Amino acid sequence: GPAPAAPPAAQPADKADEADDPVRTTAGGAAPRSRRQQRKVLQDDVTTLMVRNLPETVTQQCFIEEMHKCGFEGLFDFCYTPTRSFKSWRGTGFAFVNFVTHAAAQDFDDMWHRSRR
Repeated sequence: GPAPAAPPAAQPADKADEADDPVRTTAGGAAPRSRRQQRKVLQDDVTTLMVRNLPETVTQQCFIEEMHKCGFEGLFDFCYTPTRSFKSWRGTGFAFVNFVTHAAAQDFDDMWHRSRR
């Protein structure tokens, strides 16, 4: 029979990220702006986000205080930051946040996506 097809070539990490990262174009459908200026667009009904890459030392209270400082006080009704153990209170490096509106979730994503704090 015919020889098996070769597996598709792997994409470099930055190209794979671009393919999975929907972005908004400028008015009138113009070409996307530079990678740094592109805005990730959430689906219309999304209000819950997973925040990743938090330092293990960040507690839930610390994370909530940081969200308040960034202007999100009153804009979320649920925040969960799991801990590895109740002895150490070290975090797992992620959190789940439910925002009261899609617009608040989009604003948070716009501000925090790929940022360092």
